[in-house]
Amino acid sequence: MNGRLAGGVVPPAGRGLWLAGPAGDPVALGEHPAGGHAARGGVAGDRTPPGAPVALGAAGATPDEIRAAVTALANLVSAGGRLAAGADADLGHGFRSALLAGGRGDRRDAMLAALTTDLSALGSREAIVTALFGPRATRRVGAAATAAVADGRWSALRFAAAASDVLGPEQVEQLLALTAPDGRDRSGSARATGGGVTDGRAADDRAADGRASDGRASDGGHVFGPGRAWDNRGPFGAGRVSDGIDPFGPGLASDVSAHLRRLTATVPGPRRLTLLIDLWQAVCAHRVRAGVVEWLRRSQNGDLGKLRQRYHEHDDASAMQWVHLSGKPRPGQLARYTFPPYGWVEKARRLFEDSLAATMLGRVAEAAASEGLAAALAADGEALRVVSAMLSDNEISMSRRPSGLGSRPAGWVREIVRKLDGELTRKKANFIAERIDHARDWGTILIEELREFFEDEARSIDRNATDELRQWGAKPMTAWRAAAGHLSPDRVAGWGQPDPFAEWGGTAQNRVPLADRLAAEPGRAPGEIERIDDFLWMAELADQVARLHGHTRARVDYDEPIPEVHPDAGDEPRPLFPSYASITAAVTSAAQLAEIGGVVPDRPRTWAELVDGLYRSAGVAEALSGELPVPEVLAAIDGTIVPGTGLRVEVATSPRQLASWSAYMGNCLSGRHYAEETGQGRSIVIALRDRDRRIVLNVDLRRRYGGWRVYEIKARFNADPDPAREAAVRAWVATLVAPPPVHVPAESPDLPPPGDRPMRTVRRPTPAERISGEAGPVLRRKLGGVRAPELVRLAHAMTDPPRARGTEAVIALRRASADELDEACRRVLSGSRGALGGPRGEPDGLTLRELWHGTAARPLAAALRRMPPRLAPLAQDRPLQGALRPLARVPEVRTARAVDLVAVRVRASLGRLIAAGDPALARHLAEDPEVPELCAMALAATALGVGDEVRPEPRLVNRAPWVAARDDARELAGRPVPRGRLTVPPEWMPHGWQALWNRAVRAT
Repeated sequence: MNGRLAGGVVPPAGRGLWLAGPAGDPVALGEHPAGGHAARGGVAGDRTPPGAPVALGAAGATPDEIRAAVTALANLVSAGGRLAAGADADLGHGFRSALLAGGRGDRRDAMLAALTTDLSALGSREAIVTALFGPRATRRVGAAATAAVADGRWSALRFAAAASDVLGPEQVEQLLALTAPDGRDRSGSARATGGGVTDGRAADDRAADGRASDGRASDGGHVFGPGRAWDNRGPFGAGRVSDGIDPFGPGLASDVSAHLRRLTATVPGPRRLTLLIDLWQAVCAHRVRAGVVEWLRRSQNGDLGKLRQRYHEHDDASAMQWVHLSGKPRPGQLARYTFPPYGWVEKARRLFEDSLAATMLGRVAEAAASEGLAAALAADGEALRVVSAMLSDNEISMSRRPSGLGSRPAGWVREIVRKLDGELTRKKANFIAERIDHARDWGTILIEELREFFEDEARSIDRNATDELRQWGAKPMTAWRAAAGHLSPDRVAGWGQPDPFAEWGGTAQNRVPLADRLAAEPGRAPGEIERIDDFLWMAELADQVARLHGHTRARVDYDEPIPEVHPDAGDEPRPLFPSYASITAAVTSAAQLAEIGGVVPDRPRTWAELVDGLYRSAGVAEALSGELPVPEVLAAIDGTIVPGTGLRVEVATSPRQLASWSAYMGNCLSGRHYAEETGQGRSIVIALRDRDRRIVLNVDLRRRYGGWRVYEIKARFNADPDPAREAAVRAWVATLVAPPPVHVPAESPDLPPPGDRPMRTVRRPTPAERISGEAGPVLRRKLGGVRAPELVRLAHAMTDPPRARGTEAVIALRRASADELDEACRRVLSGSRGALGGPRGEPDGLTLRELWHGTAARPLAAALRRMPPRLAPLAQDRPLQGALRPLARVPEVRTARAVDLVAVRVRASLGRLIAAGDPALARHLAEDPEVPELCAMALAATALGVGDEVRPEPRLVNRAPWVAARDDARELAGRPVPRGRLTVPPEWMPHGWQALWNRAVRAT
């Protein structure tokens, strides 16, 4: 084997190389090319890994000396990692440590890894400083580096070493003086800092891959932990930051240095230091915030079921006090009883007060986690008092019945307010902490209750109650906003929630949205214009719950009567947007943007300006668009398990997918090289994920004769994979079969030589040719196996059935009139067929369930979901633009488009059968319903004005399928679905609505 060392160094004659064997015994590398013979102990074979640590010494050394040197080498690697061997450390008896050629990292990375070992073995201080900073190694830099080592500020040392190639000596000194938020930045093991691979990842590194951290457990089960609730500090008090804050993060300083040279090439020298200090501060702030969010998320107790039951018991007791019936009322009496208007207003007022209380509990918990409990209570004390004052003493007393425990969050706020006066003792702090630890549960319960009340229960109110609710909703929010302000200020100016009572009738005039009222009166404060029925406070509640889940904000959609909120939806990812999880991640992702065409802005003042300029470059948007060609044999392995590894395969099909992998793995998958290779199909990249959906390996596959080969396989931050896993992956790839190569005929010998041919004008492709060339192959691959057996059988049930078989028969349905389509639906639901019967002797008729599922499949719409928006008209039932017509004539696209459009028309035909009271459809629904189709058809019947009104018990109804069915109902009815009532034809429910619903639930 070649004995060349890292950096291209060839040991002189008479020197040998030894490695540590599996049992720790010395293993000689073999015959040295310069003539030195190392025949002591075993002899290493040709499979010695590149970059392996070795001991370099005299070929004639004694066995004991060799053994002692190899033992010292093993101790060095154990303490500092593999890279530490490249620091030329003294191993005794004239031996020095070294690395074989071929590994990652340079002398700077090796010295950083070795600094936590025995410093006396690394040589003089001047030699160490020179290895770290090269020509910038002045005495002042050496003194600053020595101080950083003595203080344990490893991140500042690594950052300065990486940036020394783009800064002057005085600027390097300033980087060496940087500190983490607690005055230190201890990152733990040098193995993690030097080798680029670490088992202890930060919380935001995990969050970047879609999972929660398991490394930031709470000290004691709630936000403050035992003995910390009263010390007025957040979770990063003394003794915590040193365990978690490592601003530099995993990765090599040499890699960061290369990226910085590219990013700062056009930035003036004095401004480079400003950018790098701003980056350090941004990463530290992000890491502190991520730790607070993760600790806060984990601190929220999971007593949701108990609190919900307690709240419902209080709600039942509150409702019964308005029922003026003698004795103990029977169910029949309660069913006939009309709830008084003031009872509806009382319930709405209680929900409003409890929503504000839950919001403030979450706000205090969030502020206490980062600023300390005392500061949080001082900042929000006035708002807490306003919420407390909304409740009377009688309401507080009732909220504690019958168990004596508070059953309303507003009552919990009253208990906290009573503790605000006087010194914040440990006992008080623990009392308050136990209550704010349930803020997320209370917020979740209140969102559920608001939905049930305004969307289900309040459907049955009369006109008088509607007027009462309107008067209550028109009350201003002035007092509340004066005390609490706007908790989601970015939503105020554009808040467009419509009038919640617009569809309920009443005598009052509908109000306009808050955004329009604010625009009409720009001189007034928003808190003076906002009203309760704007429901901005509900969006603030959802945002607060989202933050307690670890997200930035909730997803809020305007709806009637109240907004549709999703506090656990998570934040919308931005592919390839640089992360602040660590300096390594931030610099690497920014360099990737530059690699794919991003342009560094002129004279950026902050790192955020530099990143924003890169991300907004046109080249980045172009690089993230489109699809990647993937052969069918590899597309088929998506989602399978690699034998012997337990890892699941995910095949990259778009540049955005590669960008998200690259951002997490810290590699160059989003760079220009891979963009060209994958875009032209020469490279197929896959990710291998573990059971937690965490990416473990990226694998680059290339074609070989008859199959595929592993071109490259790397772990996170380009670390080498586990040898056993790598062997299993290579063995699995060897079993994959490649499609035969396309034969391109050679140029005809009868043609004249190229130099004698006349010049031709190159014609640019037309838009239609360009779209067909780009999207055609992708759609052919996606739509090659489209089948629609239910629609085919429906086509053959027509009075004049088509002669075509298979999916070609669906074309006939697309040409059929509405009457012909209605008749075909009646035939299949009745079990009779047309003259030719079904294809291949299939049984007569279709069930409504089969027809429903058959029309739910929209293959073309599904294929276009991740493709450019300009292709969306292909799935719409309207004439196409000229540029899309050639693509629509592609056979696979033509068939899939027919299936999509016919499915929509069949749904409209079913809606007409509902309006006509078709007995066959009613029989199918009564005998064999499913929840999705029953919800959609019941809503369609309501929109069409068909049937009798039913009133399901709100607490027995799962709201989710009704929300999901609204789009299907609109397809059936051809018009919007009204809210507030539900009508169902009596033929569908011969035994009543509840019996029909129970049958559907069991069938589903």
